[in-house]
Formats: sequence, structure tokens, C-alpha cells
Amino acid sequence: MAYLSLESAQKFFSMGARVTGIEIKTDDLYQVKKIGKEIRREWISILDQRLDGDEQKSIQCSQLEKIAMFIILVLIVLVAAFNIISTLHHGGNGKK
Repeated sequence: MAYLSLESAQKFFSMGARVTGIEIKTDDLYQVKKIGKEIRREWISILDQRLDGDEQKSIQCSQLEKIAMFIILVLIVLVAAFNIISTLHHGGNGKK
């Protein structure tokens, strides 16, 4: 991880005046949802206006990846659970 000024990072990554993300630090963990809602409310119109088609597609792909990974993880857990149940059911006392 590296800490750079915004101007240095934009120059280093040849981004011009663009910003691709923000990070907020808070000392109150229980205020995270409230802070997130405030940020969305204040900045969503500005962000929506500045997102071009490619960036919108990137955001949609990212959301699709999250959903796909969740489904895959659930399926892995289900298969593991069925294997454990099957092993316990058939291997308990050696009789079938």
C-alpha cells in the first residue's frame, strides 16, 4: 500500500483529473451505514453524471461478479454439508 497525494496518483496513473474511488475512515464503526448513505446522497448525482458507459459497465460487472461468487460459495458449502452428513450417516457403525 502506498500513500500519495491525489495529484501525484493521477499523474502516475495517467488519469488526468479523474478519480476512480474514495476511501473514508471513521472512528465510529456503528456510523458506517449512516455515513455511506450521506455520501451517496451528496455525491450520487455528481458521480452519475461523470460515469461514462465503460465505467457503468465495469460497475455492473463488479456487481455481477459479487453475485456469482456468492452463489459459488453457497454451492461449495452445500456440497460440503451433504458430504459430511452422508459420511456421518453411512460411516457411523459400519452397518448399512
